[in-house]
Amino acid sequence: MVTVSEFRSRVELYSPANASDGQGGYYEQMNHVDTVWAQILKPRFWDGQAGGGPVAGITQGITIRYRDDVALDWRVEYRHTMYRVIHIEYGERRDVLALTCTAVEHHG
Repeated sequence: MVTVSEFRSRVELYSPANASDGQGGYYEQMNHVDTVWAQILKPRFWDGQAGGGPVAGITQGITIRYRDDVALDWRVEYRHTMYRVIHIEYGERRDVLALTCTAVEHHG
């Protein structure tokens, strides 16, 4: 059980929305939804295999108070780093959400 005193960090929540590109197409933009208190857990590191080669990954756990609008395509920003929600675990009494996230990488 998470207590109120464990929510010591502020995070920004973003939801995806399609916006017109002005040429008949669309692109995804992230709309700011809310700023909430959160518990930031220690990052988890893992090694594995993918496509025949070794891979490494890092996931970040973030716990927030329960909201019924958070979905897997949402983003969470913490300390100027954007994370993509890849798993949502609901608290036993639906009082909290445990979000498993991975950092969003921009190549280019």
